[in-house]
Formats: sequence, structure tokens, C-alpha cells
Amino acid sequence: MVTQPAGPTVAEIARIVHLVFYSVDRNAAWPGDDETVVLDNRAARSFAIQCNRGERICFGAWVRGRGKRHWGVGRHAKYGCELCSYTCEGGEARVEVLEP
Repeated sequence: MVTQPAGPTVAEIARIVHLVFYSVDRNAAWPGDDETVVLDNRAARSFAIQCNRGERICFGAWVRGRGKRHWGVGRHAKYGCELCSYTCEGGEARVEVLEP
């Protein structure tokens, strides 16, 4: 489970932030089927994903319409990110805060 307790600025929320979790070890993404999680407020959010024990997971978030503004690996896992991955262990993952 990944918790997202804080998010982008109010101005960025107006532009809508999208979030996807990507597997580093296989061709998998959550929520899947080219869908995204829409973060449209500053409320705390928790996400549970079905992943394989030991699998490395990264998150990618971006502001819709602003391709260069991203967190983690960004849209389609386009950017590298050593500090935004975690290992799936069937439990709770560390907290990720999307800073503006």
C-alpha cells in the first residue's frame, strides 16, 4: 500500500495531476489499461496494488497538459528515479509526498 498524504500546489491541482504505479521488473502498471489515478485535491490518499513479492515498483505522476512537470518516473515511466521505487512485500510501503 502506498500513501500519498500531500500533493501539488493549488494551481497545479486546477490542472489535474495523474498518478500511475509501474513495475520495474515486468510489463505491468496500476491501475492498468492506460488508466490513471486522478489527484484533484489535497486529501490524503492510499492505494493498494496487487504486486509480486520482491517486485520493484515506481510511481509516476504528472500535471495534465504540462509534460515537463512530473514526480517519480513521470508519465509512461519516461524518467529515471532511484529514490521513488520500493519493493513489494505485501505490506505497507513508505510514504511518498509529491512536492510542488
